Amino acid sequence: MKFFPKFYILFSLTLMIISAGRSKAEEPVPTRYKDQVEIQIYLLGNDSDVYSRRQAAETLGKWKDVRSIQPLLDAVQNDVDKDVREAAVRALPVEQLADSDLEILGNQLKHETYWVVREKISDVLGKSANPIRVNLMLEGVQSLLYERKDLGTGIDRAIDDSVITMINYLGDSKDPRVLPLLLKAFFYHDEESAFYEKKVRKAAALALGKTEERAAEEVLVEGMKSRSNRDLDMKPEIFIRALRPMRTASVVAALLSQLQMEAETAKDMNILSVLIESLMGKTESSKIAAPLISRLKLEEDSKMICMLADLLGMVGDPSAVQPLVRKLKGTGAGLDTDSYSFHITTSLIHIGDDKALHYLRGIMRLGANSQTVQFTANYLLLQDHKDPELRQLAVETAIKTYRENLFKKDLLVKCYSSNNRDMLKVCYSWDYQDYNILLKAIKIASENTNNDNPDLKQWATDFMAYEAAESYLYKLYVESENEDLSIKARKNIEEEIVSEKFHQAAELYMTSKRDKITSYGNFLGLWISKRLAGEPLPIPYYGHSGPP
Repeated sequence: MKFFPKFYILFSLTLMIISAGRSKAEEPVPTRYKDQVEIQIYLLGNDSDVYSRRQAAETLGKWKDVRSIQPLLDAVQNDVDKDVREAAVRALPVEQLADSDLEILGNQLKHETYWVVREKISDVLGKSANPIRVNLMLEGVQSLLYERKDLGTGIDRAIDDSVITMINYLGDSKDPRVLPLLLKAFFYHDEESAFYEKKVRKAAALALGKTEERAAEEVLVEGMKSRSNRDLDMKPEIFIRALRPMRTASVVAALLSQLQMEAETAKDMNILSVLIESLMGKTESSKIAAPLISRLKLEEDSKMICMLADLLGMVGDPSAVQPLVRKLKGTGAGLDTDSYSFHITTSLIHIGDDKALHYLRGIMRLGANSQTVQFTANYLLLQDHKDPELRQLAVETAIKTYRENLFKKDLLVKCYSSNNRDMLKVCYSWDYQDYNILLKAIKIASENTNNDNPDLKQWATDFMAYEAAESYLYKLYVESENEDLSIKARKNIEEEIVSEKFHQAAELYMTSKRDKITSYGNFLGLWISKRLAGEPLPIPYYGHSGPP
C-alpha cells in the first residue's frame, strides 16, 4: 500500500487543477437573477465562452429592453472578441439611445480596430434621429479619413465601408454643416490606395447631390462636363446619378446638353438610360426624345437601333411613334429576321397613344408565322394590355404558336395569375400539351403573394392531388357556353372536393356536347376512376403513363 499516498496526492492535485480551470460558463448564474433579461446581461458580461456571449447579445437585441443598453455598450467598448462586439452593436435599440450613448459609440468608432464593427457603429449613428448624430459622423469621417492612417496590428487602412456609410447618411441629413466635409471628401486623394480613394469620392459625389446645394451643383456639373486626368476613374454616370435629386433649371439644361452629346456618340445604353432617368419628370418628354430620334433616323447598326427603341419606349413620348414605324417599315420582307423589330414594337406598346396602337394592330394582323408578331403577342399578354382588340389578337396568336413559344412558363404564370378570361383561355388551350410547364406555372402563380384571384388560390390548393381533373374543371368553368354546366363546375371547385364530386365532374365534362371534347376526356375519366380506386394507370397517353 506504499503507492497509496503518492496516488492520493497526485489525484488531489489533478482535482485542484481541474477546479481551478473551470470556466465561468460552468459556474451557475447567481440566484438573484430571476429575470431572463438579467440572466442574459450576466452572461454577456461574465461568460468566458465567446459563443455564449455572442448569443446573449443577439438575444438581448431581440428583446430590446432598456436595461440592456449599458451592458451592450460595455461589450462594444471592452469585449476582447470582435464577433461579440459586432453582435452587441447590432443588438442596440437605436430608437432608445440617448445622447450619452451615441457619444460612447462615436468615441469607440475612432478606436475600434475591426472594420465590420466600425461599419455597424456608423450604421447605428446614421439611423438615429438624434441631431447629435451629425456631429458624431462628421467627427468620425474626419478622424478616420484624414487624421489616422493606422488603427493597429493587421489594419493597414482606416478608409473602409464605415466612412462610406457615414458619408451616405450625411448626405441624407440635409444639414448645411456637412457640405464642407463632403466637398473635402470629393476631392480626397490617397497616393497609397487608389481603390479606397475612388470609393470615397464616389460616395461623396452622390451625397453632394442629396444636399441640393448650389456649391455641390457646380462641382457635379463641372465633373460631368469636363473631367481632369485624375477623374478618369469617375465614370460620367456617377455625376449624372448624383445630379438626379437636383431640379434647378441649370441642372436640367446641363443634363439635356449632355444627353445631346451622348446621343450623338454613345455606343452603350447605360449612360443614356441614366441621363433619361435623371431628366424624367423635370422637363417635357419631347425634349428628352428629340436627340434620341435624331440618332435613330441616321442609325444603321441593329444593336444601336434596339437600344434607341428601348430608350424611346422608356421616355414614352408620342413624337417617337412615326420615326419608329418608319424604321420598322424599312425592314421590308426581312421583318421576321431583323433583330430590332421586336424592340420597336415593344417601344410602341410603352408609348401607347392612338397612333402607336393603330400600327400595332396592323403588325399583329400580319399573322402568327411572323416571329415579331409572336414576340409582340407575348409581350402584350405579359403586360396585360388594356386595349381589347390588341389583347384579342395577342390571345389568338399565343394559342396558335404554343410549340414555338419561347416564354411558355412565364406566360402561363402571368395568365393563371390574371382575372382576365381572355388570358385564361391561353392557359386552357395549352395545359394538356405540356404538363411539366403547366405544373410549374400553377405552383409559381399560386405562391404569388400579390395574386388576388380566389378561384386560382382554391384551385392551386387541391391541384397537387388532382392536377388533371381540376384543370379540366376550371377549364370547363371558364370556357363552357353552357351556363348550368359552368355553374356546376365552379361549385365543384369552390367546395371541398371529394372523390364522388370529382367523379361527377369528370362525367359532366365527358358527356357535355362540345366540339373540343376529344379522346383525352375519356382518358381523363379513366385516370380519375383508377386513381380514386387506388389503382395504377397502365394505359400510356402520348408517351405518358398519365398526368404527373
